Amino acid sequence: TQVVCKGDYTYTVGAATNGTNYNWTVGTPGTILSGQGTTSITVNWKGTGTFPITVNAQNVCGSSAATSLNVTVSDTT
Repeated sequence: TQVVCKGDYTYTVGAATNGTNYNWTVGTPGTILSGQGTTSITVNWKGTGTFPITVNAQNVCGSSAATSLNVTVSDTT
């Protein structure tokens, strides 16, 4: 689990062998600002709580297993 304050954060995953597209999902109230389909995304966290970020690599033959990270978002001080 990663602990952050509200705001914009970048998350990166290592390139998968033969991966051509990366499908990211983030828990609400997170919003992916940029990078969907790549190995790195920027997320804006607007609310507090613990939320998942999940990514899996894809190519013409299918998808990899998903990898997840829980992010706990706190109020700014």
